[in-house]
Amino acid sequence: MTELIAYGMLALTAIGACAVVVAAGCLALAAIRLLQNLAHRRAARPAPAPAAAAAPGTVAWWPCHTTICGHMQSRHDLTADGRWVCSRCRTTREGA
Repeated sequence: MTELIAYGMLALTAIGACAVVVAAGCLALAAIRLLQNLAHRRAARPAPAPAAAAAPGTVAWWPCHTTICGHMQSRHDLTADGRWVCSRCRTTREGA
C-alpha cells in the first residue's frame, strides 16, 4: 500500500515538472513574439485629405465594404464631381 502512495507522489511530481517546462516555453515564446512585434512596428498611415481641399486625381486608401474587395483597405480615386471611386470594384462613395 505504501508503494502505491510513493508511485502516486512520483507521478504528481512528474506532472508538475512537465507543467513548469511547458509554462517556461510559453513565456519564452511570448517574449520572443513581443520583441519581434516591437521591432517591426509599422508607422501609422496618414489620414486622407478632405474631399473639398483635394484635386481630382487624388488617391486615398479606405476600407471598401463590398464582397469583391472583402472590406479591406483599397485605393480610391477622386473624380471631378467630388466622389471617390474604388479602383478594384469601381463602387463610388461620397466625400470623407
